[in-house]
Amino acid sequence: MKLRDSEPERYRDLEYRYATVPSFFYIKIRQLLPYNDRSRKKSRSQKSLNTLKSFFPVTNWIGEYSKDKAIGDVTAGLTVALTVIPQSLAYANLAGLPVQYGLYASFVGCFIYCLMGTSKDITLGPTAIMSLIVGKFLLNLKRHNLTSVYFWFHCVGNGHLQTWLFASIIIAFSQMKKLLGLKNIGRHFYEAIIDVPRNLKHTKWQDLVIGLVCMVVLKSLELIKRNYTSPIESDSKIKAALRKTLWFVCTARNAVIIGIALGIGAGVDPNVTHQPFTLTGELKPGLPKPMLPENRRLRSYACSCVNDDRQTYVWNIYCCNYGLRGVDRDCELYAIGVASVFASFFHSYPITGSFSRTAVNAASGVQTPAGGIVTGAIVLIATQYLTPIFKYVPSAALASVIMLSAISMFDTDGVKHAYHVNKMDLVPLFVTFLVCFYEIAIGIAAGLFVSIAIVLYPHARPKLEKDNVDGGKGCIIKLDRGFDFPGAEYLEDTLIAAATYGGYKWMVCDLSKISHLDLGAVDAIHTASQQCIRKNVCLRIVLPQEDLHKKLIAGGVERETISLTLGSALVQVGKQTKGSPEQHKRAVTSLAPEIPTDFSTTDERELRPRKSLFVEGPILGEASV
Repeated sequence: MKLRDSEPERYRDLEYRYATVPSFFYIKIRQLLPYNDRSRKKSRSQKSLNTLKSFFPVTNWIGEYSKDKAIGDVTAGLTVALTVIPQSLAYANLAGLPVQYGLYASFVGCFIYCLMGTSKDITLGPTAIMSLIVGKFLLNLKRHNLTSVYFWFHCVGNGHLQTWLFASIIIAFSQMKKLLGLKNIGRHFYEAIIDVPRNLKHTKWQDLVIGLVCMVVLKSLELIKRNYTSPIESDSKIKAALRKTLWFVCTARNAVIIGIALGIGAGVDPNVTHQPFTLTGELKPGLPKPMLPENRRLRSYACSCVNDDRQTYVWNIYCCNYGLRGVDRDCELYAIGVASVFASFFHSYPITGSFSRTAVNAASGVQTPAGGIVTGAIVLIATQYLTPIFKYVPSAALASVIMLSAISMFDTDGVKHAYHVNKMDLVPLFVTFLVCFYEIAIGIAAGLFVSIAIVLYPHARPKLEKDNVDGGKGCIIKLDRGFDFPGAEYLEDTLIAAATYGGYKWMVCDLSKISHLDLGAVDAIHTASQQCIRKNVCLRIVLPQEDLHKKLIAGGVERETISLTLGSALVQVGKQTKGSPEQHKRAVTSLAPEIPTDFSTTDERELRPRKSLFVEGPILGEASV
C-alpha cells in the first residue's frame, strides 16, 4: 500500500494490489479486502482445524482428559464389555452364524466411535433385530464370501420403520427350537410355528431345564437391580459398597449366566455318547484376519439390502432426545457409517446402536467416548484367548439371553398411545407384523408401502367442502389444505362433475388456503375452467396470493377467472350471470355471517384484502373486503 505524492495527504488514494480506492472509503471497505496475508493464513488454518474437529470430535475433549474421567471410563467399559460379550454370542447364534462372528462385530465399532462419535454414552455393536435380518438374508445364500456380504450390507444398509414391537415376537419364537433342543426346524417363522408343535415329543429335557433356569435367574437379577440397587443416603459405606457390587453383578447378569452355563457344559464328559446338552460347537480361535471385500457377487444380494445406517442414526438421535446431550447429528452419521464399513473388513456383520448397552454405559458413569476403547480391548482379549472355551456354552443358555432381550422390546404402551391418538398409525404396524410371519424383509417393505400410501392419500384426495348457495343456483367449493400434483386430478374431476351434473349457473372455488401451485395443479384448474366455459357455468377462482396469479395466467387460465377475495368473486359472478350482487350477498350471509358483506363496489383494486381485516370463517375460511 502506498500514497500518491501528487495529491494532498488527506485526499491521496490508497493503492492496494488490485484496486485503487479513495482514502475516505478505505476504512469502510478494508474488511472486504485481503489486506492482511497473515490474517488470511490464520483464518485458513483455523478453518482446517475446525474441519478436523468436526470429523474427529475426540480433539475436543482429549485435552481435558483427567484421572477421574479415566476411572469412570474404565469402570463403564468393563461393565459394557461383560454385557456385550454374552449378547454378541447370542446374537450371532440368532443370525445363524458361528458365535465368534458376534465378537468380531463388537470391537471395531468401539474404537472408531471413540474417535468420531460425539456422545459418551452410545455404544455400537450387534443387536437382536439386525441379527434377525441378517439371518433371514443369509438363509437364501448357499455359498458366499462373508466379508463381501457384510461390506455391501454395511454400505447399502438396512433401514426401516417401526418393527421392534412385533419383531420381538418373531425373535423370541425363533429361539424356541434351541430352548427345547429340537432339530430340523424351519428357519422361517411360519415354518417354525408348524414344526415346533409337531416335534415337541423330541424335546431334550436337559436343554429345557437349563434354559428355563437361566431365564428365571436373569429375570430375578433384573428385578433385584430395579428394586434394590438404587443408592440410599442413609446407607453406611459398607451398605453402599454392597449395593454397588450387587448393581454390578445384576448389570453383568448375562455374563454371569453364560459363565455358569459354560462351566456346566464343560463339566460334561466329552466321551459320553449322548450329550445331555446341545452345545455351541467348535469355534475358530483367534482374531479375524482383515480382508478386503470382493464385489463379484454384488448382484446376487445387493437388491436384498436396504439402508441400516439411517435406522442406527435415528436410534442415536432418539438417545439424544432422551438426555444424551452434546450429540452432533452429522458426526453421528459419519461415525456410524465409517465404523460399519471398517467393521466389515474384520468379518463383522452389520452393527447398530444398542439401546440396552447404551443405557448400561450411561448408568455405569462413563465420562467420555474413551470408555469404548476399554470395551473394545476386553472384547479383543476374549476373541483372542477365550474363543476355544465358548464351544461349551449350551445353546439353550444363549437362547434364554435372546428371548429375555426380545421380550423386553415388546412395548404395548406405544400401541395404546397410537390407538388413542390416531388409529391409522396402527395399520402399517399390523401389516408389517402379519407379513413378517412369511418373511421379515417383505414385511418391512409392506409396512413401508402402507405408510407411504397413508401419507400420500390426503394429498391425492384432499378434503373438499361444497356448499350450495343462492337457492341451488351456485356453489362454493373450498379446499382445506395445500394443492399439488397428487390431488390435481381429484379437484379437476370434482369441478367438472359439479359443472356437468350439478345444474349450477356459477361456482366459486376457494383456494385461499394454498401457498403454492405446481404444474399439475395449474393444468387441472385450466382444464376445469375450459370445461366450465363449454357448459356455460361461470367459474371464479379465489386466490389471495398474487404471486400465484402469474402461474395460473401462464398456464392458460383467463385473468378474469381469478379473484383476490371471496367478495370480489361474488361481485364478478353477479355481473357475469346477470344476477343481483345483493342476492349473492344474502346467500353468503346466511351461510357464513362472519364474512364481511360490503359488495357495493365492483372495483377489484378496492377489494384487495388487508391483513388486519382477515376474518376466519367456519366454512369459507379467510375472506376480507
